[in-house]
Amino acid sequence: MDYEFRELVTEDDFKQCIDLQKSLFNLSETEVISPLLLRLIARNNPPTGISLGIFSHGMNGIELIGFMIGFATFIDRSIYGLMIGIRPDQQNKGYGYKLFLKFREKAITMNLDCMYGIVDPLEANLAYLYFANLRFTGIKYEEETYVLSNVNRKIYIPIDKLLIRWDFNKDIHLNQDGLLNNKEILNKYPLVNSVKDYNSDYLLYKIPYDFKNMQKENPEKALQLRLESRSILKYLINESNYHIISCLTDKKGEKTELFYLLQKMISPG
Repeated sequence: MDYEFRELVTEDDFKQCIDLQKSLFNLSETEVISPLLLRLIARNNPPTGISLGIFSHGMNGIELIGFMIGFATFIDRSIYGLMIGIRPDQQNKGYGYKLFLKFREKAITMNLDCMYGIVDPLEANLAYLYFANLRFTGIKYEEETYVLSNVNRKIYIPIDKLLIRWDFNKDIHLNQDGLLNNKEILNKYPLVNSVKDYNSDYLLYKIPYDFKNMQKENPEKALQLRLESRSILKYLINESNYHIISCLTDKKGEKTELFYLLQKMISPG
């Protein structure tokens, strides 16, 4: 399939973007990023943000298969990544990663230094994309409101988020801490399982491989895990000055395990 990256500029681009938002995230008309805001970004005079799309060229004509939208902020010459989405039949093909790199290229031409955003800390696929492949940093834990996970059992599970930052001048291909592979890191640093002070510059925290399915199949377990991870990650990041700097994988037979790598930051002053 032939495809191209370009900014969203036409009314058809905006319509396809809104339709994709609705289908991907089950959004109503009042919840989507509106045509008005998309037109404002497209004007680019002055620059207010970036709206980038991936378009396929096939038998059905030119179709939007993915998009990423960000707005300018007031700090650090930065942009806030508001929304990214890839059409379900085109997911797990590397388009999300390529879209981030194109977005980064565009941001750098606009003299921007970094991007902020949020991610669910227990969303394994996104965690690996952001922290392992793109080298985002998790800098703050944020508690969110509750959502209904299972209508019949009335189990409510928090949808907490990590505030993340992507420094555009960081080489995304470098390994963390000068180590050669995941095994060395996993064998070297302590694995966190409770709220306490740790005498180590680096820590590991295990996250579930498929939290979304857990919420559907075993919401009680998902709720317990969410609250446990909240207490630990919130303490380490917000109170003990650790940042998440990578996401590592480890194979246990047929099972894949994921771990955050956290680094102790030097306090300013």
